Amino acid sequence: MLFHSFSYIAIFFPIVLILFFLCRRIGSPAASWIWLLIASLFFYGWGDLASIPILIASMVVNYAIGTRLQKYTTIKGPENSDSRRLLVLGLVFNIALLGFFKYTDFVVANVNWALTIRIALPDIMLPLAISFFTFQQITYLADSYRGEIEGRGWLEYVTYVAFFPKLLSGPIVRYNELVPQLRNLPASIDYRNASIGLLLFFIGLLKVTTAARVFGTWADNGFAHAASLSLIDGWTASLSYTFQIYFDFSGYIDMAMGSARFFNITLPINFDSPYRAVNIQDFWRRWHITLSRFFAGLSLYSPGRKQKRRRQYLRQYHNHFSYLRHMARCRLDVCHLGCDARNRNGASPVMADDENKNAFDSGGRDDLSFREHRLGFLQSSKHHRSAIGSRSDDRIQPRSRLYGSSRGSGIRNHRCRRQHRRCFCGTEHQPIG
Repeated sequence: MLFHSFSYIAIFFPIVLILFFLCRRIGSPAASWIWLLIASLFFYGWGDLASIPILIASMVVNYAIGTRLQKYTTIKGPENSDSRRLLVLGLVFNIALLGFFKYTDFVVANVNWALTIRIALPDIMLPLAISFFTFQQITYLADSYRGEIEGRGWLEYVTYVAFFPKLLSGPIVRYNELVPQLRNLPASIDYRNASIGLLLFFIGLLKVTTAARVFGTWADNGFAHAASLSLIDGWTASLSYTFQIYFDFSGYIDMAMGSARFFNITLPINFDSPYRAVNIQDFWRRWHITLSRFFAGLSLYSPGRKQKRRRQYLRQYHNHFSYLRHMARCRLDVCHLGCDARNRNGASPVMADDENKNAFDSGGRDDLSFREHRLGFLQSSKHHRSAIGSRSDDRIQPRSRLYGSSRGSGIRNHRCRRQHRRCFCGTEHQPIG
C-alpha cells in the first residue's frame, strides 16, 4: 500500500487512527499496541503477502538475540566477550538474510559470465523494505550490546520494527527514539501534532504526485531516445532523473513523518535540502541522514577494559617520563616544583642564583621528598592546563608552544634559565643558571 494511494488516504489511515485512540481511551495501552501491530502487518502485506513470514522470522530471531544480549549486559556489563560473540552471530544472520534475497541472482549471473557456464537463476523474490527493517534491527542489536536498551517485552519490539509509517521507506529509527514515545502517548489526538502532520503529508504528496512525476516524464523521454540526444537534452534528462529520485524519496519520507505525527510520534528528519550542499561531504550529511548515521554510528567494537587499562598505563608512563625529562632539562627545578610548599612554609618564592646552585648541589630536594616533587609537578600541570585559556598574560606560553613541539622539552614553561617566567602557581621566580 502506497502513501499517495486512495485506499491509504481515504480508508486505511482514518480507520487505523480512530481505532487506535479509541483503544487507548476505553481499553489499555497494550490493546492500542496490538491494534497498531495488526494494522502495520496488514499495511505491509497489502501488495505481497509472501513478505510477511520473512519479516516475522527476522523479528523473532533478532528479538531472541537482543534479549540475550541485554541479559549478558545486565550480568557482565556492556561489551563483554559473550555479548561480542552473540552480536557477531546476529550480524551474520542479518547480513546473510539481506544478501540472500538481494544479491543471489547478481552473484549467479556474474559467476555464469566469468566461468562461461549456465546456472539457472533462482529468481528469488525480494521482500518489501528488507533493507530498512534489517538495518533497523542491526541498530537494535548494537544498542543492546552497548547496554543502551531496556526492553520490556516482545510487543514493544515488534511494534517498533513494524510501525507502518516508517516500515517501507524509512527513516531508519533507533529503538530509544521510538519506543519511549509509544510508551508515553496521550489518550487523545493532539491537534497541534495533527496540523503539523497534515502539512507534512500534503507537502510529501505534492512532491510525489507533481514534481517527481514531471521530472520522471522528462527523464523517461530522454533515456528512451538516448542515441539522438543533444548536449543540452542529455543534461536535462540526467538532471531530471536526479530530481525525480530526490522528490520521490523525500516525498515518501515527508508523508511517513506526517502520518506518524497524527499518532503524536516524531520521526527523525531524513533529508535536509541535499542539493544545496557545498561539497560531496556536506551532501551526504544532508541526503538520507538516518542511513549515514547508521553507518557512522555503528562502532560496535569500542575499546574494552584491557585496552582502556593499557591506555591508563601509557598515560601514567607519559606523566612519569615528562617529570623526569623536566628534572633533567631544568636541573632539578626547585623554583617551580617546590614553590607552593615554600609559600605554605613561609619561605620566599624568589630565590637567588646562589641558593639555587646550593639546592642543586645538595640534591635539589629543599626539604621536599621525591613524591612531593612529583605531586607538585602533576598538580601544577593540571592547574596550568585548566588556566591556560583564562589568563591573558603575554608571559604565559600558548598551548601549542607548551605541548606541540616534536623536538623540544614538551613543557617549555619550566625552562626558565635565560629569562623570568611565570610558574604554574602564578609567581615569578629567578632563572636558574
